[in-house]
Formats: sequence, structure tokens, C-alpha cells
Amino acid sequence: MKFLIAALVALLAEPVMADDAEATPAACTAPEGWDEIIERDADFVVFGETHGTSEAPALIARIVCAEAMLGHRVLLAVEHGAYYNPG
Repeated sequence: MKFLIAALVALLAEPVMADDAEATPAACTAPEGWDEIIERDADFVVFGETHGTSEAPALIARIVCAEAMLGHRVLLAVEHGAYYNPG
């Protein structure tokens, strides 16, 4: 199954890794309705958010963690300002 997630978020509130000993099952559970998005077998899903919120990064963390726990390939792209670009 092709699966990439591209997320346009300022930063993740709390990174969650599949092998994180402190990751709880609830923290790695995709939100209700996510299975309908997966059934579409999209090459990528893009999320946008209002900068400064904590809910959007938390949602992305849950989705990424849940997909990683299922063994699905996940790519997370994070938006950042040009200030961080070299040169």
C-alpha cells in the first residue's frame, strides 16, 4: 500500500515514535474516520493548520504514530520559515 503523509505544520507538539517505550495505545490511535481516508489509497495526504495551534500538531502526531505502528510507510514534511535555509 502506498502511503505518504505530508503535513504542513509549524512543528509537532510532541514527536511520537513507533518504538517509543512511553507511547501509549491511545496516543497511537488514529482519529475516527481516518480509515475512510486510508481506503482511498492516496499517494499522499496534505494537512494544513493555523499556525500557533496545538490541536493540529497533536492530530498529526497521532496519525503518524498509528500508521507507523501498523508498519505503513510514513513521510512527514514539516513547513519552516526561510530563516532556517542555509546561505
